[in-house]
Amino acid sequence: VLRRVLRRAVRYSRQTLGAKETPFIASLAPVLAHGPLGEAYPELRTELDKIVEILTDEEQTFLTTLDRGLKYLDESILELGDTTNKKDCAVLPGSKAFFLYDSLGFPIDLTRQVAAERGVAVDEDGFRTAMAQQVARSRATKSKSGLGNRFVLSAAQTAALADGSGIPITESLAPISGTTYTEGVTILAAFALNEDKELFQVS
Repeated sequence: VLRRVLRRAVRYSRQTLGAKETPFIASLAPVLAHGPLGEAYPELRTELDKIVEILTDEEQTFLTTLDRGLKYLDESILELGDTTNKKDCAVLPGSKAFFLYDSLGFPIDLTRQVAAERGVAVDEDGFRTAMAQQVARSRATKSKSGLGNRFVLSAAQTAALADGSGIPITESLAPISGTTYTEGVTILAAFALNEDKELFQVS
């Protein structure tokens, strides 16, 4: 919940307030900590460095996700044509919303909000169908391969890959899991699970 609130604040500061300073939200923490809130909640002052560090990391990571997601979402909405004079609300395909969520780490609630501001609805049923299909593919692959662990990159990890790594974003929604490639493949990044079952980048 806190992350969702923070992400909305980051988007509002960037798009509505026109904040150019990065990180912007993190820069507000000392002001709040040394004001009345700091008196009511002393931990805001004693843990200020940690708070600023966490806010900075979250904000910088999400800004990359936000910029990529908004670009893709704007392009998808443009593909729907002029929606201003239509009697029926234009609808963003569920597959598009799921690509934003699954591949770009763009939260579905933010997709709904941005789409609504553009006068566009989101195909919620299509989104849930795409989600169910992805889960089914994952389970089938896990069952077929006999692997006990499922690797799922977080939004922060996908954002880190796209941020200056030179690794292109896959635009296709075609499933590739369960496919064996023996040649013509270049490994751009590799991840593994540590002892705590946490995913980390190894190359």
